[in-house]
Amino acid sequence: MAARPRTLPAAIAPVLVGTALAGFGHVFHPLRFLAALLGAIFIQVGTNLSNDYSDARRGADADDRLGPVRVVYEGPRDDGALSFVQGSVPEGVRLAWDFRDETWAAVEGVVRVNDPGCEPFRYLRLREPPYSDDELRAFAASVHDPAYVYVRHEHEPTAPAIADRLRALF
Repeated sequence: MAARPRTLPAAIAPVLVGTALAGFGHVFHPLRFLAALLGAIFIQVGTNLSNDYSDARRGADADDRLGPVRVVYEGPRDDGALSFVQGSVPEGVRLAWDFRDETWAAVEGVVRVNDPGCEPFRYLRLREPPYSDDELRAFAASVHDPAYVYVRHEHEPTAPAIADRLRALF
């Protein structure tokens, strides 16, 4: 369902907290509560629909999409955010987490980008071309199936050639 009802608690919780504080301060107004609640729900549902529309336009949710979705998370460890994102993706979508903060170092139970030991799959990025044959040979020896390997190219279209060289080593 595009509206993603599972995400609604994230919209409703702050309204409930604010309402509780208003009640404690004896300034509760039912119409303000209702307006805030409906506004929060509509904003959340609208954001979800907008996200789905954008993904559809880019082909991110296409049936022929190859590989998992990379989730870049730059903040410090927040298990609630991790759980929220994992619970918000459609069934069958695989996530690979690209944590940018050192506090995530010990997180378990997720696939981490560039961790060749992750299960049930690996999401590996070759980000610094060019690569020598020895570098590609060492990389190929560390990769276990199933693995999704993404190769970066900048001004020159080198990624297909690197992918072909790497494929020959597997």
